[in-house]
Amino acid sequence: MRFFTIAGLVSMLALAAAGATGQAGARAGKIYKNGELAFSNGGSALDAIKSDGSGRRALVHCTADCVIGGYAWSPRGTQLAFLRGSATVRSPKMWLYVVNARGSGVRRLALCGNCVSSSRVSWSSDGSRIAFVRTDGLHVVRVRTRAQRRVSTGFVLDPAWSPTGPLIAFGRGHALYTVDPRNGRVEQVVTITGVVSHPSWSPDGTKIVFDGIDQIYVVGADGSGLTLLRSGSQGSGPGAPAWSPSGDRILFFNTPGTPGAFTAEIWTMKPDGSDARRLYASPCCVGLWSPPIWSPDGKWISFSADSAGGIFVMAPEGKQRHRLSEVPTEVAWQPLP
Repeated sequence: MRFFTIAGLVSMLALAAAGATGQAGARAGKIYKNGELAFSNGGSALDAIKSDGSGRRALVHCTADCVIGGYAWSPRGTQLAFLRGSATVRSPKMWLYVVNARGSGVRRLALCGNCVSSSRVSWSSDGSRIAFVRTDGLHVVRVRTRAQRRVSTGFVLDPAWSPTGPLIAFGRGHALYTVDPRNGRVEQVVTITGVVSHPSWSPDGTKIVFDGIDQIYVVGADGSGLTLLRSGSQGSGPGAPAWSPSGDRILFFNTPGTPGAFTAEIWTMKPDGSDARRLYASPCCVGLWSPPIWSPDGKWISFSADSAGGIFVMAPEGKQRHRLSEVPTEVAWQPLP
């Protein structure tokens, strides 16, 4: 998979963006309602919009030489976490913030620095803590007290908090790891030949689907049953998998084609890799994209790509597709109880 995602592009400027996929849609046994979608407005502001394209409003903004990224809704949709600050190459200085759902009460929680190794922030299932990445490893901060702790060292990718327990999954090199932030215990779940990224937990917390370069794997949270679900040629994907809130489908991105002429595709498949369905294919040529995400109730999908023409929402069968914004950028979907 060619990682020229919106998040990846901004990371080159030292911003850790969260694809998306820091989505906090469903916890075990609970399907949430759909709230608003948060998205970046030109990189220097965050807006919220309803899924039908109405009610667009501003949440937070930046001053000159400032960027925003890495946003994720809390599990009950009451707050939005985001990264904001200077992303200059010489002196990047990003901070982790939270803001209330209506745009009030902006609070700065922790220094992120240049955030170059992270592509998302992730909330604990109870909404009390946020995991984020600094250059010295994976950190966890308490939202109420701002107490911060480093729970793992090294170059960490894409932390994802289990929806049912204390563990955080993340990629580091060729391995998928979990860490228990209560005691800092790090466990290697599995290793592959490619670089591990984009872990996504099943809603019941028993399995993890993740990226290897141009490959998608699934494995038990205990390291058992590693299975290659889908693979492609160099640069073509698949990648950026996301488990549906009901647990019956996996959403992923694909970029088939040849160098300089890749297109953007949105697919779903069953958790065993069968019944793969292409929902959307863009014209040539994709350059910037953001991982597709499920709505909290699992009845809609949002995706973003420059070759598609911006941010879209569609039904899981690929129908009823409509555009929310002409600017391609990462998207986070608010869950509501």
